[in-house]
Amino acid sequence: MKTAFQWLEKGLALHPGLGRLYMRPYRTLLQQESELAQLKTSDRVYLIGCGAIPFSAFDWVNRGVTHITAIDQDETALKTASQLTRKMGIADFFQWHHTSAEAVDFSRCDVALVTLQIYNKQAVYQRWLTQAPAGSRLLVRQPKPKHAKHYGQLPNCLLPQGSVSYSMKAFDTTWLFHKGGQA
Repeated sequence: MKTAFQWLEKGLALHPGLGRLYMRPYRTLLQQESELAQLKTSDRVYLIGCGAIPFSAFDWVNRGVTHITAIDQDETALKTASQLTRKMGIADFFQWHHTSAEAVDFSRCDVALVTLQIYNKQAVYQRWLTQAPAGSRLLVRQPKPKHAKHYGQLPNCLLPQGSVSYSMKAFDTTWLFHKGGQA
């Protein structure tokens, strides 16, 4: 299923009209996540596992965010996403990093979203916890239990400071973690 969605997104990037249609179910989710993270236009936002069509980042741009770092280990997906942002006229708001989720440097991050596709979410969480500045927020999309073996999940022993629930095919919850103190 994971590979099928990656292939689909790369194909949809070539057809913006179909991409908008594909994105429709995500709109409520994206609004809920932005509100949960108390997203501000001045935030430096990281999208970890951006894919070929970084829907979340497009939504953030619509909300006025101008400092987005898109991260993916799939170089083709990054190139496709970068080309798409140029076509849309929003490329100036983006930096692109070809790296694994586990290698992300969180030292300049205000908000990070760990997408469903990131398997080793616990390693990413631990890295964020040790590197992110005070006041940083981390959103982690959690898979439905039946999909956890394909996508990985944070253990239930971690207690998020907030969450939102919704109904998507492979995931239904986003957890929020907030690093104490002021940014």
